[in-house]
Amino acid sequence: MTGIFGNMTFSHDLVHKIGGREDSNENTTRRVLLLLESLAIDKPDSHERVLRLILSRYLNEDRGLRFSTLPYKVPRVLLNDIVRYWRTVTVDFLEKQRTQAGHGWGLRNAKLRMSRKLIFTTCLLSCFSCEMLSAPQARSELIGPRHSTASMEKHLRDFIRKTPLEILATFLLELKIKRRTAVKLFSAYNAFLALMNDSGKRKHLKNLRPDDIPGDSVFREVRVFSRAFQAGLTALFFEDNEELRKLITFYGVF
Repeated sequence: MTGIFGNMTFSHDLVHKIGGREDSNENTTRRVLLLLESLAIDKPDSHERVLRLILSRYLNEDRGLRFSTLPYKVPRVLLNDIVRYWRTVTVDFLEKQRTQAGHGWGLRNAKLRMSRKLIFTTCLLSCFSCEMLSAPQARSELIGPRHSTASMEKHLRDFIRKTPLEILATFLLELKIKRRTAVKLFSAYNAFLALMNDSGKRKHLKNLRPDDIPGDSVFREVRVFSRAFQAGLTALFFEDNEELRKLITFYGVF
């Protein structure tokens, strides 16, 4: 492992450098992935403490979440940082294409279309879970006299313990999303995992350069399942559930 994930980092930067000039792309990426994809190798109490501190900063300092008169209770500061992470990843893709002379382009493109997009999707859903799936106590404490975020922080800590695919499945089941949408999403992601597990195709994608794309059969597979995955996400957020459509419309643009 090399690059951003092959180096040591410290919790101080992840907790205290949220936003501002010192919150680098690397720091933002590590913070978001710590929240959604990390596991404790040792000292689980320390891991839990860092998660708790990060979520406390996001939620407790979000005055819009605590004091807004809006009918929705969505942690917008956290959501905006997640959107920033996703936009950074997509723009950095271009920089890597240039600096690495196209090497690894096909594999990075496939991951951007699928695994990176899944992380972004489930981060959004985790934020929306505060409005749609949290316990009544968490919401009542937010609007109570103390405007406490403690119960909502606990809800998020418990919720993000699920894997990204488990988070996606939870929303599909809880919101009773149409079966064809669920089949489209999980069939597409299963096809992506199968391709990633094929060492020959994975190596082919890693060596594929942008100029080689026209007519390439392996990249054609990537196009097919990634477009199906995007169609499933569009149905999930904009077509199958009215409340989720309102949230993504309200928070997803502005």
